Amino acid sequence: MDFRLSTQQQDGHALLTLKGELDLASKVQFVDSVHQLVRAGCRTVRADLGELTFCDSSGLSGLILASKMCRNAGGSFSVFGAQDMVAEVLTLTGLDRALVDSGPVQSD
Repeated sequence: MDFRLSTQQQDGHALLTLKGELDLASKVQFVDSVHQLVRAGCRTVRADLGELTFCDSSGLSGLILASKMCRNAGGSFSVFGAQDMVAEVLTLTGLDRALVDSGPVQSD
């Protein structure tokens, strides 16, 4: 499945919606998007993972890099809406405690 990313920005806040697979092939696109947002002055970046169907170690690395970029700029990065396998991966790696906002991720 392809990776698609859409962005909404307003007043220093950004919402990224990720769809498909976040892996080695899509990590650069994701990280570049967050980098551009930070350079444009967005300090709060939230990523909706509700339609993300797969996330491997490269994708997790991208999420961590996004968090570091935002923190280094004096802002924050968080994710929400993870389902099924993506939620499990976040929980197993402990990233649910570091990156997830609005409560725990959903896992079946």
